[in-house]
Amino acid sequence: MFFFFKQKTAYEIGVRLVGSEMCIRDRECVLRGTDFAAKDVFDAARNGDVLAAREVDEMTDTLGMALASIASTTDPEMFLIGGGVARAGDVLFDPLVKHFKEYAFRSCRETPIKAASLGNDAGIYGAVRLIVGE
Repeated sequence: MFFFFKQKTAYEIGVRLVGSEMCIRDRECVLRGTDFAAKDVFDAARNGDVLAAREVDEMTDTLGMALASIASTTDPEMFLIGGGVARAGDVLFDPLVKHFKEYAFRSCRETPIKAASLGNDAGIYGAVRLIVGE
């Protein structure tokens, strides 16, 4: 049984990606010996770097499992992925959907996973809505 709480899930996924960055620094990779961020890992994976692609696959496996656990208990209409990571595009969403479908129950396997259209501005819009109301 999996228990995922909002803060813990984000923390675990963040730690996973930071851990992946540390692994990449220790192996042959185009990013070795440089300072880089998650965007650089996604870009390297998109450009065919095998190690970066493996790390993205491991991260999306963890996220796919978390989303499948959430879907099995809450039956959401869809999942929206926001923030800078959503800009990774297909290099993120293709393996994420694949892993989600591996872990999800048949009844929720087709739950869409999409990039949030508001991107990094979602928090600002949410704050305005709280102040102004509906």
